[in-house]
Amino acid sequence: IDQTLHGIDRNARTRQEMGTQVVVNSKLTPFEDMEVTNSLRLFSNYLNKPQNVDMDWELNITQKINWFFTIRFNLHLIYDDDVRFPVFDENNQPVLLPDGSEKKVAGLQLKEFVGLSLQFKF
Repeated sequence: IDQTLHGIDRNARTRQEMGTQVVVNSKLTPFEDMEVTNSLRLFSNYLNKPQNVDMDWELNITQKINWFFTIRFNLHLIYDDDVRFPVFDENNQPVLLPDGSEKKVAGLQLKEFVGLSLQFKF
């Protein structure tokens, strides 16, 4: 993979940052046989732009259909100021800066998943 797409330096395998992380977890049962879990992680880097807070939020909703089927919805949102995406114009061409390099901005990353699970409980 090209690790530079994920904010890691070209000749490095990992990225280490010193900062503060706050994690908030919750679990709710709004209806019988439905469970909603949330996990929110907020991180601020002490050494590089501490005012920019990275966010990682995961929401899982699980609904039991009957004794062996369960449906699950998973939503995962990530915002990391260090991960930059190219900007495209209306013709789908990269926007260039005055020095000729591509303009890149931080953006929201989204992953969603809907699944049907088969469970056996004895």
